Amino acid sequence: MKRFQEVNNIIKIWRYRYYLYIPFKWIWYKYIKPFEVTNDRTFMIERVADASLWKILVGIAQGKMNWYYTEEEIKSHMDKMRKSLLNNEESK
Repeated sequence: MKRFQEVNNIIKIWRYRYYLYIPFKWIWYKYIKPFEVTNDRTFMIERVADASLWKILVGIAQGKMNWYYTEEEIKSHMDKMRKSLLNNEESK
């Protein structure tokens, strides 16, 4: 399966359907059955906080959409961020 950034618009629209499920899953995990994870250090099951829950659900949806970045894309984005931070610090 091709990654999300490389497919045509019809397939992108089809894959965007995973975003539609996020509000319903959020309601399910917030009010009906909590989203639980195991803490690696204590091996205790903990409930995920509401703010983190939304981010986790978005990440799960993007994973199902096959949305990921290559190493070159990440490096170029980090370089842009580094340059903009340096420019901001120099202008102060």
